[in-house]
Amino acid sequence: MNWKPALEAGCITGAMVRRLLEAGFDDERTERGIAWIREHQREDGGWLHCPTAGSMDVMRLLLFRRAGAGLAREEDTSIPSCVFATFECLMALLEYGERRGRLEAAASRASEFLLGNRLFADNTNGAVSVCAAVGRASDFVRTGFPVFLQYDTLAGLIAIARAGRFGDGRVNAAFNALIARQNTDGSYPAERRERGMLWEGGMMARYNRRDPWVTLNALRLFTRAGLVSVSDLI
Repeated sequence: MNWKPALEAGCITGAMVRRLLEAGFDDERTERGIAWIREHQREDGGWLHCPTAGSMDVMRLLLFRRAGAGLAREEDTSIPSCVFATFECLMALLEYGERRGRLEAAASRASEFLLGNRLFADNTNGAVSVCAAVGRASDFVRTGFPVFLQYDTLAGLIAIARAGRFGDGRVNAAFNALIARQNTDGSYPAERRERGMLWEGGMMARYNRRDPWVTLNALRLFTRAGLVSVSDLI
């Protein structure tokens, strides 16, 4: 982020490392990013590492580009990790591990963090409150696309399936909520339009009920989880 002085953030680091790996940049630079992610995983298996810790910090960032006091929370185990940062760092680790044919130990711990919180399908954990001041969503069963510096339970289910943990019973609430949202023609709606997602404003109405991108994400989940095969879709 464009803070003075420059400070790293967990969610942005995870998101950028993941996208660089997806784009084919797999070298010493992404290795350093993965090393940072491993080193900053917290005791609960998630990530937090954010200099902003509330509305005053957000205003300080917007007006003066000054970071707040958020990093002081990093070693406080009474404060849960952030669902947004954890999801982004987990996806980076999964992308990195799949390219090497192994599951990173840090990814396994992060998967347990999401599973332990039932993928945040009930929105009751304090990890949601960390980013409330910057307007990120907290109703995670509602789907949107893309999930970039955001989170929804569909994206969480994809991550869990990639980690080989889809058979865990703790995915049930999130999965049942997803299935309940499927349209009769098999498509899925886009129910969110937060910052960074497609079809903001008036354009959203065109795709709200039958969204091709959210439907694509659902297909990604079903194939990753072994519920359908690619040949079934051809």
